[in-house]
Amino acid sequence: MKTLLSLLITLAATNASANIYDCSGGSFEPLTVEVLNQKEVLLNGKEKGTINVAYAKKNPEKKSYSILGSFPESLADGADGFSVDVTISKYMFTGSKVAYLNTYNRGPEGFYSESYKCIKR
Repeated sequence: MKTLLSLLITLAATNASANIYDCSGGSFEPLTVEVLNQKEVLLNGKEKGTINVAYAKKNPEKKSYSILGSFPESLADGADGFSVDVTISKYMFTGSKVAYLNTYNRGPEGFYSESYKCIKR
């Protein structure tokens, strides 16, 4: 029993650290997303975001999670008056080979969105 438990813990730790995605398709490519654990991600190795857990629990049927955080270097959040909201595919947390990251950008010139296709390393 103890061996099985330690194997599961090791497997979970390996799986969590192995979920690194290279994303392309938007204005700020290349973009790297590293899944740190079931609640946190790291963009471009610098900027940490957390899942909006309340939204995820309220909408479990949704295929993506809203990410809370500020991403001035990775996605120009806050630059030139822009505000950026980020959602990522919940499949990034299960180790899917392909996933998506979407940005919703609001600023002086209006609103636009971008979609990044992310491939697991």
